[in-house]
Amino acid sequence: MAVTGGELTVGVVATGDATDPAERSGTPYGVVTGLRALGVQVPVVRAAPPAALERGLALLTGSPAPDAVGAVGRLRARGSRGLYGAPVAGLRGLVSTRAARGVRVDAWVQVGAGFRLRTTAPVAVYDDMTVRQARAHGYGHWAGVDVGTVERRAALQRTVYRAARVCCTESSWAAAAVAAEAAVPADRLAVVGTGTDAPVPVGDRDWSTPRFLFVGLDWQRKNGDRVVRAFEAVRALHPDATLDVVGGHPPLAVPGVRTHGVLRRGDAGDRARLADLFARATCFVMPSTFEPAGIVFTEALAAGLPAIAGTVGGSADLVGDAGRVVDPTDDAALRDAMRALADPLVAARLGALARARAPLFTWRAVAARLLAALALPAPDGTPPTPLPLVLPTPEETRV
Repeated sequence: MAVTGGELTVGVVATGDATDPAERSGTPYGVVTGLRALGVQVPVVRAAPPAALERGLALLTGSPAPDAVGAVGRLRARGSRGLYGAPVAGLRGLVSTRAARGVRVDAWVQVGAGFRLRTTAPVAVYDDMTVRQARAHGYGHWAGVDVGTVERRAALQRTVYRAARVCCTESSWAAAAVAAEAAVPADRLAVVGTGTDAPVPVGDRDWSTPRFLFVGLDWQRKNGDRVVRAFEAVRALHPDATLDVVGGHPPLAVPGVRTHGVLRRGDAGDRARLADLFARATCFVMPSTFEPAGIVFTEALAAGLPAIAGTVGGSADLVGDAGRVVDPTDDAALRDAMRALADPLVAARLGALARARAPLFTWRAVAARLLAALALPAPDGTPPTPLPLVLPTPEETRV
């Protein structure tokens, strides 16, 4: 494929601000920084109309929310549902197409399939799950969106997948759904993972005392109550064990549990506190009831930290052999996994595997795989390290 002007130029288009590290868990920003680290020129396009126009269209086209409390609550819920509808997605497609028209690129990376970018350049769509997967698991506001809206958005998503040069996903779980729902063949699918630029801690870790770490804003979906119950059982065997809890947790008065509230990655002080917690822990535990992938698992890998994840979603692709994956509804399985990781020798051995696995999940590595999926070489010569495309069975996709 020709490279314009002697330089490789790959545009990134996303609904959020791709220059903001906090937008969409930092995924668009990570793609941009990863590509630039490889020497790629990266123009950025935002597929977002003026906020007032988008909110107005969402309000006009959103489905009724009779279960919401009060007139204001019903109005807000209707607008929230409208943001998931095909009209708003269509408007975002028009805006992105118009903004991209004057930008010369060799290819585009489109973050998410919630709009259609119409262009003659090759497009790699980078996604974490399908609309149907999101609805099936009640992700975000999808549980409250009517079936007709879901199916119209799913139809748009299928069109976007089929029009793309290649469909890149964060996990094999998502790839299986894209293949099944949109009839995308394996040669147009690539599992590229997700990444982090979290700093790698320096120095030896003390593995002698079990120190578990939980990080999650959505306490219910991240399975916080079950983690605390399992920890209490572990502490009965290891009285010196601790559990640090970060995120949107309720008040917790449990021996050994230390709460930290929400730590914002955009705040330097909070970021330093979070890095210190990762550096001191001996096991990261977040067996979510559902997790598309979970960038936080790549942060655990970067910290050389073994992890316990849930089986529903794509987290297993990230954790690999550096931890345990359990049924998120199985108290005994989680308890057994935490007991196993409370053993200093087991934790240290899996921690070494985590550190060895971490280079697979930097944003630079993800960007190299995105370029390879587009059949484009990295300007600095960095070769892609492929991830296995192991498609789960239909039952495992749980759609």
